Amino acid sequence: MTTNTSMDMVRACARSRKQRQVGNADHCLIVFRGGVPVSVVSSEDLDTLLRTVRSAAAGYSADAIAVVIEGVFPVVETNPITGREWLRGEAEQVFVEHNGVDRGWVAEAQILAMADRMGAIAEEAWPFRAVRGSVVWGAEPLAFSATGLTDVIAGHMIGPVVDATRVPDPGEGFIGDSERGPFYDRDRGRVVLDVGCTHMLEHEMGGHGQVIIFAASAAHRDRLLREGLALWQVEMLPGAVDGPSHVRLRGADERGAFDAG
Repeated sequence: MTTNTSMDMVRACARSRKQRQVGNADHCLIVFRGGVPVSVVSSEDLDTLLRTVRSAAAGYSADAIAVVIEGVFPVVETNPITGREWLRGEAEQVFVEHNGVDRGWVAEAQILAMADRMGAIAEEAWPFRAVRGSVVWGAEPLAFSATGLTDVIAGHMIGPVVDATRVPDPGEGFIGDSERGPFYDRDRGRVVLDVGCTHMLEHEMGGHGQVIIFAASAAHRDRLLREGLALWQVEMLPGAVDGPSHVRLRGADERGAFDAG
């Protein structure tokens, strides 16, 4: 997969998510495996989010990871209000207090920073406007200084991944040996790892973020639920065929525990 193809994939996923959550400006991490999004990790705090990159890359066996952040950025060289170079925080102030977007001084933008396991990196910023509950994207990316995010991601993508064929199967009361097995088959091992990584990332963020994992089908969703995820933690991939769940919840609260039906 070329860098351009990877960025097309990142851009499409980030825009689709923004279109469905127009008012949500949280930073997010999008994890890709096999050319499709696997998980989205989101947080209001960028430092909290970046601390999850290494674990997400290894636990989800990521092929590529993108960081998506939103903000307000200058589109003219000097601050028209002060007549001087822009200082930190002034673009947001001009946006809020001086109608800076309509005046062409600043723009709301989404920055996409991506790195993959082959060493490719890319970064771009796209202006957008929210109009009557929908997002309108600019025709061209903004010129901006590199954020350094691609280097952070790339540094975490060079580590090993967890092998889905080496997940011990505890069996009937038997504790699987990590060296000799027995092991789950690849598909079951992958689901177990994805669920475990999801829980680990939420623990790492200490309640200051959220992790959503994508299901490719109704059957895949039910396997994720049986392994320990709650309904609110699972979303269907766009275009995936949904269906009724065969996992029986114990209570009305979707964030509560559940039993396999």
